[in-house]
Amino acid sequence: MERRKVIQGLRDFADFLENNPEVKAPVDPNRYFVRVHTVQELVIVTKLLGDATKGADDTSFYVERDFGTFKVQYFLPRGNVCTAKTVTKITKMNRILVPAVTEEVDVEVEATDWDCPKSLLALVEESKP
Repeated sequence: MERRKVIQGLRDFADFLENNPEVKAPVDPNRYFVRVHTVQELVIVTKLLGDATKGADDTSFYVERDFGTFKVQYFLPRGNVCTAKTVTKITKMNRILVPAVTEEVDVEVEATDWDCPKSLLALVEESKP
């Protein structure tokens, strides 16, 4: 990677942190992961990041921004932002091992999907008393 791009990316991120003292500084080089504790914190960071990408994985809801040579991701546990909903129940085969006996039984489990907000700001506005 070109040295100028590395320096500029680091400088841009340093300026972002310096200009926004309410945002935590990450501790991991190359890709920074910063856990926030409330949806409101995530909304503030999202606004301040500007050109950020919103996403979710199995455990987290996050916004991230590419600062040239590294990414910064601010995240919150997925359940704090999204609502779990059971979309269907499925039956799957479980194998139960008992000494000297193996038995296969059908077990019904819930298949879960997640409803995540299109707008973090709208979620905060809805939660105000």
